[in-house]
Amino acid sequence: MSILGWRVFFTRRGLPRPRTEDVGYTDPDALAEWLDEHGVLDGQPFLISPAGGYDVDLNRVFATVLSASPWNTQAAVARDLSGEPAAAGGAGLHGPPRARRRPHS
Repeated sequence: MSILGWRVFFTRRGLPRPRTEDVGYTDPDALAEWLDEHGVLDGQPFLISPAGGYDVDLNRVFATVLSASPWNTQAAVARDLSGEPAAAGGAGLHGPPRARRRPHS
């Protein structure tokens, strides 16, 4: 997988604040507000282009078409769209965010 290809990430609220003012970092509260305003759920996958951009139309599929799909389905679609190979076991390279993990029944 090329590091310059499309990359899969997962939204996450409650990010820790930096300990120093020297870090260029967006306010986590502002990020949570933006996610809420755009109907993005915690743990929802999104793709970042090779140029580092966020394609609103492409990523909207996770909040609309796939919104009722299980997390692993959304993650699989994101990996397929990005060209990222699935890791053994199907959890992906990063696995589901901790807030969305559920114990096996």
